[in-house]
Amino acid sequence: MRDYKSALEVLEPLDELNEDISLEGNYLRAMSILNDTQTSQDEKIKKLLEIYRDSHQLVYMLFEYFFKHNPSLAWKYFDSSKSALLSDILWKIEPKDLNLDIISQNGYLRELYSARGDIHLAKSSSIFELDVLIKLKGRAKATLSFEYMCDDCKTVHPFAFHRCPSCHAIDSVHIECQLSRDFYKEIGEKNNSFE
Repeated sequence: MRDYKSALEVLEPLDELNEDISLEGNYLRAMSILNDTQTSQDEKIKKLLEIYRDSHQLVYMLFEYFFKHNPSLAWKYFDSSKSALLSDILWKIEPKDLNLDIISQNGYLRELYSARGDIHLAKSSSIFELDVLIKLKGRAKATLSFEYMCDDCKTVHPFAFHRCPSCHAIDSVHIECQLSRDFYKEIGEKNNSFE
């Protein structure tokens, strides 16, 4: 019901009993910030960045927002060890928003963006799907698609989540990539053939 203030108040007795509620509290604060229509984008980013710097929790949720609204700031605070966790977000970033300095320093990112065709810094990958796309070098109508698994209940969903729709665990998303047909590339080729 989006009454985050009341939900945070409910957590107070648990905090007094020395229960660890930091994840739940940070999640509710982040949701409150994201859903606040009176706060500007810049102010939201500032407040969300405080949550991230204080806790290093909610990485997927926060960086999804950062990359969407301020890619340069997202790259500035990007933790390279979280690259695989953010692979679907990173895959969808516009080429103009890529930070090639950071990408060239990280093996996973070099493989990811070589597979996408933006750079050619990796000749292969230990990840099958990326390796296939790197070897194809854009000659096939293939891309990556993603599935989202909850680390707690192991349920797989076709959409990203910040709180598992099955068991309601917070910050438990695990990304699995798959090869799939690139329908956008096919449509683009068909449209070009009609011109």
